[in-house]
Amino acid sequence: MKLGPMTGSTYKVTITEAYDRNYDKNKSDEGNVYNNKANNFDIALLDDDNTVKNKGRLYNPHENSDTKRQYDFEITDGTTPVLTTDTSGNIVTADGKNVLLGIRPESSTKAYPGDDLQFTFTAEEKKENGPKLIFTAKDSDYIAVYDKKLLWRANLYIEQTESALGSQDWNNAHPWNAPPDAGVRATELDPVWGKAADGSWDKDTWGYNEWNRNHDGSVTSPVPFTGLSALAVGNGTQGIKLSSFTPVRPLTTTNTPQPDTGYISGTIAYSFPDSWHEPPDAAALRGDAGSMDGPFDFNKKMALQAELNAAASWANLMGADGYRFKQARNQWPALPDGDSADIDRFNTVSSFNAYVGLPEGITEAMVNTWVAGGSGRNWKDYEFLPGRTLRNINLNPGPGPNQFGYTLAPGSSWWYYSDKKPGTGASTSAFIPSLGLLKATFCSQRFSNAYDENRPQGVKDQKIDQAGYSDSEDKKVFTVAKTTPILAEDWAIEAGTDCIGFAERAAGYEDPRIYNWKKLPLGFAETGVENIKTQMNTYDNTRVYPIDERSTNYSAKVAGRNVEANDVQPDIEALRRIIPGDIFVKDSIDGPGTTGDQNDYCDNHIAIVASVPGDPYAVSDPVDYMNQIILIEAEFTNKIQSIIKVLSLGDYNSGVSLPMDIEIYGDKFKTPGGVDAIKLNCQIWAVRRLKSETIVIN
Repeated sequence: MKLGPMTGSTYKVTITEAYDRNYDKNKSDEGNVYNNKANNFDIALLDDDNTVKNKGRLYNPHENSDTKRQYDFEITDGTTPVLTTDTSGNIVTADGKNVLLGIRPESSTKAYPGDDLQFTFTAEEKKENGPKLIFTAKDSDYIAVYDKKLLWRANLYIEQTESALGSQDWNNAHPWNAPPDAGVRATELDPVWGKAADGSWDKDTWGYNEWNRNHDGSVTSPVPFTGLSALAVGNGTQGIKLSSFTPVRPLTTTNTPQPDTGYISGTIAYSFPDSWHEPPDAAALRGDAGSMDGPFDFNKKMALQAELNAAASWANLMGADGYRFKQARNQWPALPDGDSADIDRFNTVSSFNAYVGLPEGITEAMVNTWVAGGSGRNWKDYEFLPGRTLRNINLNPGPGPNQFGYTLAPGSSWWYYSDKKPGTGASTSAFIPSLGLLKATFCSQRFSNAYDENRPQGVKDQKIDQAGYSDSEDKKVFTVAKTTPILAEDWAIEAGTDCIGFAERAAGYEDPRIYNWKKLPLGFAETGVENIKTQMNTYDNTRVYPIDERSTNYSAKVAGRNVEANDVQPDIEALRRIIPGDIFVKDSIDGPGTTGDQNDYCDNHIAIVASVPGDPYAVSDPVDYMNQIILIEAEFTNKIQSIIKVLSLGDYNSGVSLPMDIEIYGDKFKTPGGVDAIKLNCQIWAVRRLKSETIVIN
């Protein structure tokens, strides 16, 4: 914001008041889409060093007219600041430093995302009898409240640099460095403007950032952990490196085993919410408790799966049979004294490291020679089954088709995550990314012709048959020979999240909370339990899809359109009221012009608005505006099967297939055209604003 013209003039500038930007006294029952809910806002003036110089507040909201609601301003700490202008019209401090104006709700319980303000200033020329000018900031210079914690949590589900942020990840560009829990400090200074009188973090006012932790779930460093408290405290940035995974739907266009590059990184797998043996409706074979993972829940599952891959899953993956390990790796014999671990030499089996690096077959007699030389144990107790040999195996972490201790599926095919129940304990489970997609064929057919999940060919399973698959569908999608349909095993648990699990968990942080939307029970990493079924049994159908007919207590409509009925495009002013953190929903309808949910949950979807145009008033065309509203979502169509932040509101609003060559996983997958083109099946959509528990409108 600038004043002008400035040549030869210097002004003393002060805040006068602020106005509720979209106020309309006749819209009092529509949440805060039009009218602010908050009665007070805190103000801070900061210098270039983020040092708080003065504090004030906006208070006493009162009507000036049917379309104007004013907040008064007063200084609460320090003296009225003296601000001036430089010769270019920039407002600066008396000593010439840039001015940073900090505005926030007075507490997290009185924060209402969507509240917005336009400020009025007094500029008085600093010369005798100089003029005094009272002016309101231009339309584009408004300030809106958004839920940073919701967006920070949503963006933690994906590692993605953005050119608009200087090639930074969103969480790195917008750190939220509140401590994660009582008794711990963030690794750098707590946010200055959030401390109690004694200098400690003011948890009662602002709560904690429960996910401000670090974990390396990278391909070669998946560290198993039980609960969040076991992890190092973060610094408010993207402290988690998300585990890579082998997707259920190969990114290649054929059904042959994927190359080592055919995995997905930097995001969390999508898993369809309709899986066997999971609460809360396991009896009806319609459980969804496994499809609600947060970032740390997903990494916890994948670290356990990597450990399982290393200790108990497979031996010779590329041969006709698989041999199981009988003991965990940490229970194997110690290396002999003086071992050189030279994996390039195989003229003698003198160490475990040398053994596992051999490119040729190793006989049982050769291994027993080493066993007899020092361990006092029979190697068959650990790795061999009687009469078997082991070949082409590497138990060291790292890329490759036959490697273990690895978050990817050995053999570059997701079916190799596990073949049999791991271990003997009832609590032992295998965690398969996107496992729920195996039951999503009937939905996948609606979005694209290309959706192959690499299922086992010719396997007839009663439970799968109950889902309505025909013989022709079996032949079409059961393309890889395998003996056990993992979906039917009670120890196979999905890893990942669907669209509701993602959005509801991002908004479901701990007290003090502000939303009416039901909060999901704590996730696998948040509970700290070891048995996944203990955690899943806490679910009780709490998932809520906040669309029109089920959302009177949860959200208010900001903008929307019936695409199938070819309604006119939304009003540009309605679109300008959308803020990051609002909720996008699409629903199915019976036909043009009809209303109500027809329970075709294949077409239902929910996402979070990630960003809006930087200058809303620089875009006047509604279609152009919607193309610049970017969504973050848990999505599955064609080969898309993860959290993505690529598609726009305009993509859903267009009513046509996605254009070709949109990069989803970089060069690994781009949107196809022709018969495989991706349809979003958006019949009707709305952007809605979550309602808050405390609603006060004067």
